[in-house]
Amino acid sequence: MENEAKERIERALNDFLDESISLRAFQFRYTPDAIDIERSGDQSIIGLVYSVDGILAEGAGRWSESDIREELANAVLAHLPVS
Repeated sequence: MENEAKERIERALNDFLDESISLRAFQFRYTPDAIDIERSGDQSIIGLVYSVDGILAEGAGRWSESDIREELANAVLAHLPVS
């Protein structure tokens, strides 16, 4: 179940970042899975969700959708595994 939540979060982020969906649609898809992400025990997705939540909170009502998209893209890059 938690793996499905991770996949849905990643899909929602991907769709928002490639401009397939609006910020509002992203939040609608992202929020239900993000609320309980700690239950997954997966530190990588938990860290990403915390970063996304911070960006959404900081940008709410102040940043444009493209600014939020740019910040989220940077957050995703920061959470990619380094090989």
